[in-house]
Amino acid sequence: IMPIPMVLALEAECQQAPVTEVMANVNGRRLTDPEEDRIAAACFLATYSEKRRQGAVVDTEVAIAMSDGKLSPSELQRLRREAGKERDAISEFCAVLDGAIATGGAKATLKIVASGD
Repeated sequence: IMPIPMVLALEAECQQAPVTEVMANVNGRRLTDPEEDRIAAACFLATYSEKRRQGAVVDTEVAIAMSDGKLSPSELQRLRREAGKERDAISEFCAVLDGAIATGGAKATLKIVASGD
């Protein structure tokens, strides 16, 4: 049995919190780093935004390619290339989702700022 001040001093010296983490786990909790939560939320939003952006690129390319009523081989190749980028963006987003699921969820931090602020 270690006194709390000793545990705090040990964890401060090691710059880790193994005893505190064990105590949290024993009580069905987990420790989180607020900076890691912020980074995870930013990663979620960035990959989601990229997935949406790449989908819009594909939609635009389809509209351009179909505008004359014909799909040329070069237009189809361009669509295939953009669809591959969209697939990669979706895969990246799914990886972020899998990471969030594995760690017990994520915080959704979105700040609305009024114009002029």
